[in-house]
Amino acid sequence: MSGGLPYERVSDPWISFGPEGTAYVSALNVNLTTNPSSAVTIITSKNGGKSWSNPIIIKKDPIASHFNDKESITADPIHSNVAYVVWTRFTFLANNRFNNPTWFAKTTDGGQTWRSKIIFRPGLGNNTVGNIIVANPKNGILYHFFILVINKNGNKTSFILLQTSKDQGETWSQARIVTTIFLPVTLSGGSGLDLVGSFSYLSVDIRSSITVTFSPTIHPKTGTLYITWEDARFSDGQITEVASSFSTDGGQTWSKPTRVNHSTGKPAFQPTIGLNDRGIVGISYYQFTNQAPTNSLPVHYLFKASYNGGKSYTNPAITITRPFNMLTAPFVSGGFFVGDYQGMVTIRDTFYPFFTKVNSKRETNRTNIFVSRIRLPRR
Repeated sequence: MSGGLPYERVSDPWISFGPEGTAYVSALNVNLTTNPSSAVTIITSKNGGKSWSNPIIIKKDPIASHFNDKESITADPIHSNVAYVVWTRFTFLANNRFNNPTWFAKTTDGGQTWRSKIIFRPGLGNNTVGNIIVANPKNGILYHFFILVINKNGNKTSFILLQTSKDQGETWSQARIVTTIFLPVTLSGGSGLDLVGSFSYLSVDIRSSITVTFSPTIHPKTGTLYITWEDARFSDGQITEVASSFSTDGGQTWSKPTRVNHSTGKPAFQPTIGLNDRGIVGISYYQFTNQAPTNSLPVHYLFKASYNGGKSYTNPAITITRPFNMLTAPFVSGGFFVGDYQGMVTIRDTFYPFFTKVNSKRETNRTNIFVSRIRLPRR
């Protein structure tokens, strides 16, 4: 993805396909040593991935003043050659202050040129992060989901917010609260990145993401919106678990949050949502399991389905992977870490979760990406 650009590291890849067949890939490019800087970049393919364009830089900044992070890309499902990118641009001010707005970029020529602007300002000392756009394939309405972290007197309150656009991103509605996020005991990301994406379990620090993980999707026929996220409300703040909610009125109102994972007293985290062509909702996630031996921290990857539009989820969960030892995962930014997010696609009635698993015995290659195939029985 660096494609000759002068960057040491590339991360946070996202892909989306337009109705004309263009594949758009966005990524975060970072230099930490020579000329420290960060950039949001794009490449495209017009032939199914056989060849790719040269990278195009949408936004770049020196790390001393800004850091671009957690971008995602969405191709417009109706209009050819149109795609959208959203991300957080962390802005570092004097006296350890910060102001971290959401930026939006749009192309109308298949990714050759981009226009960018700020679409949400959180206010001094607050954060936006985890921006994702979901597009309605029937009417083209854009739904921009993101997390807002309010820092006040040393206390943090986190929300999932939603903005909508009916004119291909030219204008945006005021942000509406989808849900308040109930947080467990967490770790801080530090000055300028003062977020809440890590938790402690059995005195071990686990980094789930730079912030709480969430995942939205939309029913292509009914327009029903679905979202899943990490939340500690079901355990009175003791552990993080997986919650879900849905909206049948374009995000104006949302159902009462439902616990997705089975209640075992052990944390569940990093949910990812999908919807197949039968309208079945599927959510994959990690959950810790019983310790054996006691010097390990086993976690497995699970899948649950909802046959009633997100009102409840099947028991037991489908086990995608056998348990692996989280203590052998890379230790990154304050916790054991398997990535900021996982992925899922559906083809007709089949779910394909993409996920990270630890290679316990390979020191030089701690993790690999796997894919699983889940086809559910009819009911």
